[in-house]
Amino acid sequence: GSNVNELGCLKKEYKNRIDITGINMSDMILENVNFRGTILENSVFDMAQLDQADFREALLYQSTFINADLQYADMNCAQLKEAKFFNSFMKGVELSNADLSQAMLVGSNLRNANLYKANLSSTYLGVNMGLYRKEIATRNILDLREADLSDANLTGAQLIKVDLRGAKNLETIKQLKGIKCENSIINRESYNALPYDFRIN
Repeated sequence: GSNVNELGCLKKEYKNRIDITGINMSDMILENVNFRGTILENSVFDMAQLDQADFREALLYQSTFINADLQYADMNCAQLKEAKFFNSFMKGVELSNADLSQAMLVGSNLRNANLYKANLSSTYLGVNMGLYRKEIATRNILDLREADLSDANLTGAQLIKVDLRGAKNLETIKQLKGIKCENSIINRESYNALPYDFRIN
């Protein structure tokens, strides 16, 4: 049978994966590193330099990226359930088809990120409200300016203090049940494209 699913991503049960679960790569310089398809569950990438790193189809459940540099990293089809991104620089990061369910994206810069068909169900996007490690100083807003949210799944997501100015394809978002959106910034053009359930409080 095929090793890929309906999204064209490697299936989770794909056998030929390198397994380095629980590795600590804090403070390492890993620009352009190839982790494609690697099992990296419960791994730590705090303060790591990961510009243009290849995390396509990697299994990164419950991994942490605190103050990490992920500019233009490729996380297409990555499994990032319950991962934590705090104060990370994620400009232009590729997150299409990624599973970010129950993840936390806090105080990070995702400007121009691609979240096409990303699963953001029950994901927390916003600022550090003392939810996790209060001592981590983060920016006071989550930057999603010009990010592409085509067909993203935002069921039960919480968006608190998110900058959505110029965010693209908001009108394509269909899965919004239970979404909470507060104190966020958006320009009129993007606001007018929002599905009704997504109106900001």
